[in-house]
Amino acid sequence: MKPCAAESRTLPPTIALLVSLSLLAIGVPGQQLRLLDSLGFPAATFDPVRGSLVAIGYEGETREFDGAQWRLRPQPRFHSGLVSGQLLFDPARRRTLFCRADFEGPVELHHYDGVRWQRVVGVGPSPRQDFACAFDAQRGELVLFGGELTGFVTSDETWIHDGSSWSLRNPVTSPPARTRAAMAYDLARGRTVLFGGWPISLPNETWEWDGTNWLRVTPTTAPAHRGEHAMAFDPLQNRVLLFGGRTANGYSDELWDYDGATWTQHSTSPRPSRRGLSVMVFDPLLGETRLLGGWGPLGGHAEEWSWNGVRWLQRTAPPHPGVRGVGTSAAITLADPLGRGLVLYDGARQPPETWLFDGRDWSPIAGQSPPARAGASACDGSPRSYLYGGVGPAGLLTDLWSFDGSAWTLEATSGPTPAYEVGMTHDATRGEVVLFGGAGTAAVLDETWIWNGTTWAQRQPASRPSPRQCRAMAFDHARSRTVLYGGTDYLGGLRDTWEWDGITWTQVFPASTPPPGGYGMAFDLQRNGLVLVASQVVGAPIEAWAFDGVDWTRTVAPIEVPNWMVSPTGFPYPHGVLITDEVAVFSASNTTAAATLYGSACTASAPGLGANEWPRLGAAGFGLDVVRAPASSLIALLGAGQSANVNLGGCVQLVQPGQAVLLLATSPGGIAHSSLPVPSNTPFLGVDLYFQAAALDATAPGGFTMSRGLRVTIGN
Repeated sequence: MKPCAAESRTLPPTIALLVSLSLLAIGVPGQQLRLLDSLGFPAATFDPVRGSLVAIGYEGETREFDGAQWRLRPQPRFHSGLVSGQLLFDPARRRTLFCRADFEGPVELHHYDGVRWQRVVGVGPSPRQDFACAFDAQRGELVLFGGELTGFVTSDETWIHDGSSWSLRNPVTSPPARTRAAMAYDLARGRTVLFGGWPISLPNETWEWDGTNWLRVTPTTAPAHRGEHAMAFDPLQNRVLLFGGRTANGYSDELWDYDGATWTQHSTSPRPSRRGLSVMVFDPLLGETRLLGGWGPLGGHAEEWSWNGVRWLQRTAPPHPGVRGVGTSAAITLADPLGRGLVLYDGARQPPETWLFDGRDWSPIAGQSPPARAGASACDGSPRSYLYGGVGPAGLLTDLWSFDGSAWTLEATSGPTPAYEVGMTHDATRGEVVLFGGAGTAAVLDETWIWNGTTWAQRQPASRPSPRQCRAMAFDHARSRTVLYGGTDYLGGLRDTWEWDGITWTQVFPASTPPPGGYGMAFDLQRNGLVLVASQVVGAPIEAWAFDGVDWTRTVAPIEVPNWMVSPTGFPYPHGVLITDEVAVFSASNTTAAATLYGSACTASAPGLGANEWPRLGAAGFGLDVVRAPASSLIALLGAGQSANVNLGGCVQLVQPGQAVLLLATSPGGIAHSSLPVPSNTPFLGVDLYFQAAALDATAPGGFTMSRGLRVTIGN
């Protein structure tokens, strides 16, 4: 599919009519969790039928690059932890394959037609992760080798999937057992090439699979042995490419190519930095091999590069802060005072950086950020948000900074007793910043401090929470109270709830309580109440709890966020709560965009219908894709403001008749696209639109067939 032409933000007249009709009956869906952004791709391939790069992100999301930009596809997320998953294209069956596994079950195979993923029926190889995989185009087979089995055992098994079932092969010779190796299919020679893998003590051997047996080849030169490297085949140069990985000496930035006889190193500059776990895939639209993401000594990489056989070129990509805090507590999120989204302060960078995320894109904030630190505290506010203290290179800090949406201002350099991980919030009713507790130099504290905009003052209420370090403290705008939950002292996690009314602390005794500890709390403007995110143990799913002033109620739980260091951001952000971890941003909102299939297709040959991205406000590139339609023909796209169930020539029309019909031309691959840009106006939030595709089919009873219905919900 070719990239879309430049599109107007004005809805086509027929679709504008549908929106106007559906505005009469807006319903608010239940609050959901939706991924907005993540860093890096552990798997990618090119789909030549649709002309798109297809990638799986670290949060299990599906992304596509259409030659102009990356789009987050409206697909259910796969279970996280996908370093062991690989994407491949099956040219015989014209579909993208995702081969994934972990220790929880056998290897799974899923196929994707551009509209939805479907699990391939059949039991795969035994549970494992970090295997090597390639698709043998000559024989129409997927080849899988090795991996790590349960109990830290490495495998030397060779498995084949022939399009219908898995089979274990028993070749005469086989490479030694390994994990985190890489493979690429050499289209010119009809061989699958294997190199590297753990353990690092293995020799730097090159192996080739000819469809029957493994052959160890002896090139005159070869890279040093490594694991976590990337490999791909360049059909223009007829070379297998290898980049990066981890050797015995650490991360590598080496690029090698293999012609079937020898490996040749290319030492050009500039080139990507040292990294492993990146992905290489040849892009025929570009005529070059793309390198995506990866992880290096300083964390994750968001930039993209391409290799044309002579030089590396860093591709233009949307700005991104990369991994947050480089695995430490140095990354702090706070609400943008102007309500645009969240602000990220990363105190681990040299120098520290500040970024704005508006719900779709990242942009760097120019100017000086507060000095480097970890364990700082932050609070959301309007017209200013605040950051306080933490641990700097010289020890504990007591400086207070404010952010007005464009620049940081140093408000104070001293005041409260030095501590880190202090409870902090902005009391909007009284115009004060409230601090409580924190970990001091010798003990955790139980002090209450107030910043009135000019000076700090310590309060001495008769009743107050016990000493603790705690970030789960936020202002309840609905009740004009500061709420503190849990935290930790030297004996473990706490589960008590306290409220500050500007004068004294009062303990609340709810019937239910979240897990001990608590990792952050924010005010949800949509819910008109507080939301806490917490986890019982490191690595466990994050739970979200709402507090109404009387009791805690678990909601949107469990949240599948693989990293336990999470932070919620709420008011003045208007669309619910944003939840961040080290590599991703999620939205918990009552107005979440959705694209949901419903009903049944008329026949097995019916086309597929899907959305190209989430239908969010201001999504100028949003549109509908039709796949598996008759080639070089016409299809009808039906649209309405309501669903229906009407018998029509042996099929069922799933959208209300008589509202909108668009005729679309299909490509030689049977693909069509209709652009439906979404306005930025908030009245469109929650609007439902219904679509169905119809195509001529001489084998169908009525001479035509119809797809499943697609309900599109406009959200944020």
